Amino acid sequence: YYYSRNFNWADIEKELGRIELPTFILWGREDRYAHVSQAHGLNSKILHSQLKIYDSCGHMLHEECAARIIPDIKAFLQSN
Repeated sequence: YYYSRNFNWADIEKELGRIELPTFILWGREDRYAHVSQAHGLNSKILHSQLKIYDSCGHMLHEECAARIIPDIKAFLQSN
C-alpha cells in the first residue's frame, strides 16, 4: 500500500510508449482501487497492447474471475 501510494506514476507514464512487447491488459469494470478509465489510458499509451475489461469483476481478477480470465490469458499467450 505504501509503495503504490508513493510511487511516481508520472515517470512510469512517460515510459509506457517504450514497451515493445505485446501486452495484455486485464481490468475489472468494478475495480474500486483503479478506475476503468485508467485501463483505457494504459491501452492508448502501450503500442502493442490489447485491453479486455471484465464485467462483475473488481481489482483482484485472478481471485474473483479466474475461470473467465484464464482462457483469455492462454489465447493471448498462444497468439503472441
